[in-house]
Amino acid sequence: MSSATVTAPRFGNWPRFLLFPLIAVIGYAGLVWEVEQHSLWIAAGWVAILSYCWFCLAGSFHEAAHGSLFRNHFINEAYGQTVGVLILIPFSTFRATHRMHHAYMNTPKDYELWPYSDPNASLGFRRAFVWLDLFFGVFTAPFIYGRISFTKTARLTPAEKKWIPREYAFTALFWTSVIIAVGLLIHYGYYQPELSHTFLLLPLIISPMINTLRKFTEHVGMESTDPVQGTRTVCGKHWLTTACSYFLFDISVHGPHHRYPKVRGGNLKSKLKEMQQKDPARDIPVFSSYYQALMHTLPLLWTNPAVGTEKWPDKAAPAASSTTGTGVPA
Repeated sequence: MSSATVTAPRFGNWPRFLLFPLIAVIGYAGLVWEVEQHSLWIAAGWVAILSYCWFCLAGSFHEAAHGSLFRNHFINEAYGQTVGVLILIPFSTFRATHRMHHAYMNTPKDYELWPYSDPNASLGFRRAFVWLDLFFGVFTAPFIYGRISFTKTARLTPAEKKWIPREYAFTALFWTSVIIAVGLLIHYGYYQPELSHTFLLLPLIISPMINTLRKFTEHVGMESTDPVQGTRTVCGKHWLTTACSYFLFDISVHGPHHRYPKVRGGNLKSKLKEMQQKDPARDIPVFSSYYQALMHTLPLLWTNPAVGTEKWPDKAAPAASSTTGTGVPA
């Protein structure tokens, strides 16, 4: 994907980093303190806050994959590589999978939405995978993005073929070093693990669950393969919806993002308005809040846990309710 952009927002992207890493780092100090004081209810509050902060990391990682997070290419790449190591998804792997997602959205070649994009996956399997994907996203996400590395039909660039193995090797080396370091601290008595310390890991487990819900809300159950009609766009005027979208780099304005993948997140809402003004009769699936989009999605996780079924063989596509959104903001 090209890093070409339209005019950047006046203040750039830096305020969007307030939740991650700024508040995330500060919040961990508060979480550690409360855990050590055994104030578990207060610690639970910190876990909720930090989980959302880590979730917002997905927005910046996604922008970096499009080459639009930072104007400096080296910084953009370094950020993506660093985050990829932390979340067990090498940056080149994510970028290659996401490129296929944009090129073949909601089709069998959309590796990012597997198995929901696979007509050969049974309804029972897709229903079961919804739950696995939701509660164990910390494991399923690296697997889903990693599939492109060993799928014969994947179109990897020479650079990706070169860097993906290296990035996996470095990721394995980094986390092996972390595990060994913690083991040595325990062995020599510098650290004594307690059950309450599992609170420190919870944000890293919960945030992928939130990210899976985001993925479901954007695509699952949408029958179209059109870049706009095959996505749910969230764009409302309520301050909470606006704030949540802002700190996630406006990835929720998803239809326009797929229509204009080169446009920076901060400019997607204006693109949505242009689309609505240019073709007022077009029923773009826009929801005025995340709640509305989620309520539209949840039944389809059972009745139609799939994408792009308008092009599936009749025997493979289960009956589903309408996938056209409501609540288009004025």
